[in-house]
Amino acid sequence: MQRTHLDTRIIVPGSKSITNRAFVVAALAKGTTEIRNTLISDDTEAMLQCLGKLGVEIDRFDPRNVVVEGSGGTRSESCQLFVGNAGTTARFLIAVAATVGQKVGFDGDGYMRERPMGPILHAIESIGAEHNSPHGKMPFEITGNPELHAQWAEQGYRPTVVICRLKSTAPRCRILCRHLLSLQHSTIRLSSLRESRTCA
Repeated sequence: MQRTHLDTRIIVPGSKSITNRAFVVAALAKGTTEIRNTLISDDTEAMLQCLGKLGVEIDRFDPRNVVVEGSGGTRSESCQLFVGNAGTTARFLIAVAATVGQKVGFDGDGYMRERPMGPILHAIESIGAEHNSPHGKMPFEITGNPELHAQWAEQGYRPTVVICRLKSTAPRCRILCRHLLSLQHSTIRLSSLRESRTCA
């Protein structure tokens, strides 16, 4: 078989993890953010739907390009979020809900109801938010606190979203983390927030 030279251009699909992180950062930012070449998946669609219920304005000018009008991810009314089987959506938005001044309900499919959420629920509880999950699993409700200024210390957890959510809403909040497992992710996320002018 004769070999031939391949000369083409391939557009690699976006990352689920990066896409959802970009959606959250855009929601926390003030103003308009355009996100290109996003991944279309059940998890990213769940994130967009949940952000919409949290009061974030979202528009698509084609399937992979999304415009987000940042509003801090907060709303003045209680709401219910269905995350399906999207673990990243659940964990990210639990942190967002910690600073909403109303109740935010969380539920998912049968698989999601078996996934433990105890570590991040403990984290938001330690900074003043409340939840009603006795076993750290869905369904549950979170009652957030929009005036979080507490010190938060958590050992051995990946608190990237919680840290950035706190810094965006309460920039004077002191955060202490021992044995941080996600230093690189936290540094990247905080840098993105600074560029979005959502934290000092």
